[in-house]
Amino acid sequence: MGGYSSSLFNRESMMINVDGLKSFTAGVGEMVAEAIADADISGDNFGDAVLYAARDTKASSENDVESIDAMLHRTAFGGRSVGNELFISEYSRSARSVEDVQAFYKENLSGNKVVFSGVNVDHKTLVEAVAEQASAIPATSTATVEKAAYVGGEALDVKSGAEYVGIGFQGSSWTDKDFFASCVALTLLGGGESFSSGGPGKGVHSDLYTQILGRKPWALSAMAIASSFQDSGMFAVMGSALPGYANDMAKSLVERLQALGTGATDEQVARAKAMTASNYAMNLENNSIQSEEIARQSLVFGGALTNSEVLASFEKVSTADVRNFLKKVLKSNPSVVGRANRSVDLPTFEQITRML
Repeated sequence: MGGYSSSLFNRESMMINVDGLKSFTAGVGEMVAEAIADADISGDNFGDAVLYAARDTKASSENDVESIDAMLHRTAFGGRSVGNELFISEYSRSARSVEDVQAFYKENLSGNKVVFSGVNVDHKTLVEAVAEQASAIPATSTATVEKAAYVGGEALDVKSGAEYVGIGFQGSSWTDKDFFASCVALTLLGGGESFSSGGPGKGVHSDLYTQILGRKPWALSAMAIASSFQDSGMFAVMGSALPGYANDMAKSLVERLQALGTGATDEQVARAKAMTASNYAMNLENNSIQSEEIARQSLVFGGALTNSEVLASFEKVSTADVRNFLKKVLKSNPSVVGRANRSVDLPTFEQITRML
């Protein structure tokens, strides 16, 4: 069949992807549908999966940026729903059995939660390819899904090395009217690292890069991140600094959010809009990403937006829209997380709240 297969997951969904030659569409479609309808969760496969999960958990725990991102989500959503751990702990792995995973499949993978999407394949051909195996998938699910509710809070950790700070706020869900403004605001803030092999990192004209990384000798990284879910979202800034400068980093990050909330210029927003649209269009060259977008939008909206509709939505975002979005997020309860050599070097929830 050619190509490759993969399974992916995030805080809200799972995806099975197979990329193959067009002449093998029938076989590819059958393979994907069978993986959902009749997954082989046997003892040997389960044992291998546990080993892979342990590897992924270890790699994530050793990545400081991923660790701070996990702390932000856990704090922002109170450790529930999309705030649950993305990678399972050693205890959780040892406490799970083949029967647990089989029960999860049975309870959660149902017709009303599954979308088959394809790229470079017509609708009739895709339906014929998955129909036989998909007919075995239960029509409805017995599982209840807890809605994502943003709450905010604080989580601080003591660890030697560079100091990390993350400050999150309530962001946009997939269906919020300011979703596209949040995408442009994310690009406007941008950021990166003070140095990357091969030269400066991406986004060298973004606000966090020019105003923090380009001006603060103690700054090691500064970036904006955003997570949108069906019920809620998180918009955050995070950065790392030399030991003793975590509070300075936190203050600088908040100041940039405030400055853009009141003074983002037309030129800055126009550049951010063009870059956001360019990044979106570039992602369309990846069949896997495009297929995931079609499936996700179909689950959320009941159908996928055309590329022209998405690009037009970015273009409609005004400078006022971006400013108002940033003002709005700063009014929400902050999620304050950090890691430093000493706890006294980290900004607290109360300190960040006073800055706002």
